[in-house]
Amino acid sequence: MKINYFFGSDSRSIPAYEALVSTDKIASTNHTINVVTLDNSNRVRGKNKPNDFESYCLDNNIQYGYYNEQDVYDDLEVALVCSFGKIFPSEFLINNNYGIFINLHLSLLPDLKGPTPVEYAILYGYSHSGVSLFIIDEGIDTGKIIWQEEFEILPSSYASDLYSLAFDKFNKYINKVDLNNLNYTESNSIESKQKVKKTYKFNDCDLSLNNVDTETAKKRIRAFNVLGPAKYLDAEEQYKIHSYTESGEGFEIELTDGKLTADIITPPGRKKMKSADWLRGRK
Repeated sequence: MKINYFFGSDSRSIPAYEALVSTDKIASTNHTINVVTLDNSNRVRGKNKPNDFESYCLDNNIQYGYYNEQDVYDDLEVALVCSFGKIFPSEFLINNNYGIFINLHLSLLPDLKGPTPVEYAILYGYSHSGVSLFIIDEGIDTGKIIWQEEFEILPSSYASDLYSLAFDKFNKYINKVDLNNLNYTESNSIESKQKVKKTYKFNDCDLSLNNVDTETAKKRIRAFNVLGPAKYLDAEEQYKIHSYTESGEGFEIELTDGKLTADIITPPGRKKMKSADWLRGRK
């Protein structure tokens, strides 16, 4: 059996797909990866904007189809799923040869189940997390684990750093594993060093830096630099805060226990830039 399908629907799907198709076993052959995404475009300025993974496919001339839970893929052997915005109903799995959908999840399962494990690893103050590959079953992130690997979270780590770590480890794994002989019975489960917690979709309140203390603000800025960014409202104007600095000049955020200097920001009506440069330009 071999991986011949990929399901993804946002920007976090892209590095997993690229790691898969770049493996020697696929890149050096005519092996085809069938791509499936979601028909969930948003209306932006009067135009339909497809999801980030669909945009990536369009930009790179990658053929793809849209997911429908009624579909049956007769040729599906193994499907790799990463950051796909739908939960497969049990009927869909059964109709498509139940048990051959594997999910790449960016935590050490069973800890940090749910849609935002990287972000919540930072918000929860974890010192370690990791990446897991498991067989999808009827539950949410509950299937048999095929592979896991741990990594350290530094006090200065941003979400982007953890995504890079996780996908780098997956890249190395997928390049050495025999894609034609995945072992679906092996369990490499690593006991989490943390108390098992869940993750959730976040909203504007989660992104806000107003009326929080310094430690919370730092965590939010670091956690949401990929899927956010964090936001700060000052004099009725909203600033996007992409990073902070412990030294040097810049735009200062008023917090409940002091001030924090933003480093990279998007000022109202402007492009992303160094806050120090923006302040100098205002003088």
